[in-house]
Amino acid sequence: MEAYNISKFHNYLKTMKTSKLLPDPVKILALLLGSSLSILAAGKAHAQTANLFASVNHPASTGNGAIFEYTPAGAQSTFVASIVQPRGLAFDSVGNLFVASTDFDVNGNAVGTIFKVTHGGVVSTVTTAFPNNFFLEDIKFDSMGNLFVFGDNESDPNLASTIFKVSPGGVVTAFGAVPGQGFGLAFDSMGNLFAADAADETIFKFTSAGGRSVFAGPTAFVSMQGPEGLAFDSAGNLFASTADGSGNGQIFEFAPNGAETTFATGLTKGPRGLAFDSAGNLFVAELSIPNGGSGDILKFTPAGAETVFATPVGRTQGNGGPEFLVFPVVSAVSRMTHGGAGTFDINLPLTGTRGVECRSGGSSGNYSVVFTFVNDVTSCGSAGTAGGSVSSGPNTNQCTENLTGVPNAQYTTVTLNNVVDSQSNSSNVSVEMGVLVGDTTANGAVDSSDIVQTQSQSGQAVTADNFREDVTVNGFINSSDISLVQSQSGIALPTPPSAGSAASPAPGGTQTKTKPRKNSPRSGQNR
Repeated sequence: MEAYNISKFHNYLKTMKTSKLLPDPVKILALLLGSSLSILAAGKAHAQTANLFASVNHPASTGNGAIFEYTPAGAQSTFVASIVQPRGLAFDSVGNLFVASTDFDVNGNAVGTIFKVTHGGVVSTVTTAFPNNFFLEDIKFDSMGNLFVFGDNESDPNLASTIFKVSPGGVVTAFGAVPGQGFGLAFDSMGNLFAADAADETIFKFTSAGGRSVFAGPTAFVSMQGPEGLAFDSAGNLFASTADGSGNGQIFEFAPNGAETTFATGLTKGPRGLAFDSAGNLFVAELSIPNGGSGDILKFTPAGAETVFATPVGRTQGNGGPEFLVFPVVSAVSRMTHGGAGTFDINLPLTGTRGVECRSGGSSGNYSVVFTFVNDVTSCGSAGTAGGSVSSGPNTNQCTENLTGVPNAQYTTVTLNNVVDSQSNSSNVSVEMGVLVGDTTANGAVDSSDIVQTQSQSGQAVTADNFREDVTVNGFINSSDISLVQSQSGIALPTPPSAGSAASPAPGGTQTKTKPRKNSPRSGQNR
């Protein structure tokens, strides 16, 4: 703990909270989410294929933070202007950008907010229902559409951190906790959540049920350099950025079995957020603390060759640079209309844990899969799946494949052939969809847990938090749903087709994690 001088840091934070930044209206200056279909073109092994988004603490000498957008060539524009102390960034399965922001009230207490920015540029507040005086850091979505939020407790002398879970309907609950100041989050392909505790120099691993264990402890890191940003590459290796109080840091790589190697050394500007593009290049946000000067964004090839991708980023007074990074993703959802209750989506991740469609497609096995792309689409191409037909929309960056004859208790590969976007990028994209009617818990088997879960929702209105229990898709959760789940008990999905990715080459499914704010005051100069 003394490696980060937490007590001194916390007291300094308290003294710096006399000057607050009040939120200005969030303005959208650029509406497009990227520059490509995020489909890797042949012959461009190390080409960035989508725009990079960065939360920037202080772009100018005064004023609030912003979200910057960078083309593959490094050209910078402002995507969201004037947002107070932006931190974690995450795209959902239909292309909305979520942003973690923290202001301070008149009493100096942190007030956290999650904002959502749609593909069309509409900004709304998702939730402010976090406990008093928690400063929000990284955010990540799981495969079920729940948003996980890392929050530092400003009232705790060690800034002990809590991981909050925000349901698709906006309900906030506590998921887990770490003893020190937390920053980065990352999900692996099995749905385990990894959390960086910089103060305790530890990476914790949480199961989907919330069980906590130590993945990497203090001996894994250079003395006085704790983990901050986290990101998984496509092979399942975990990358972690570290930094000390002087801004010196490194990047370590951990294999799935925990074996550690050093990926990069000699970083000097306080490395934080990490993000992989679809070609396997690693991007690193450097905030430039505590010695002043503008921040930057570094780029490392898979072989470790380092270049400066963007500089300067942020004000020259220090701690004004980029905090967290994220790439938009090609995504897919299984979409159904539940009578008068509305339309609800089940996420179908293109990599990692496969999505499970638990709702009945009727006697004909009818389902609709909506693909969302980074850019607007000029041609949705053709269906590559038997029994499929393709239509444009519903939005300009989306294509829908309507399927019939989809079997139950099987994985189906849903493919679009020859999709072309507004940047003339063209390729095929596919996703694995597991169909198991009655598997409301999405664990690959229908059992008593699904029956109990459906019974618990009987008589309740269908919402974003319980629509999976409306397996009959009629807009009501009642005895018909319970009977259908009971009739499917004992049925399970087969072993997934492969343990690697769930999709054919569809870059843009990058995972980004962020990094801590060690020894960098949260208000005043550094806020």
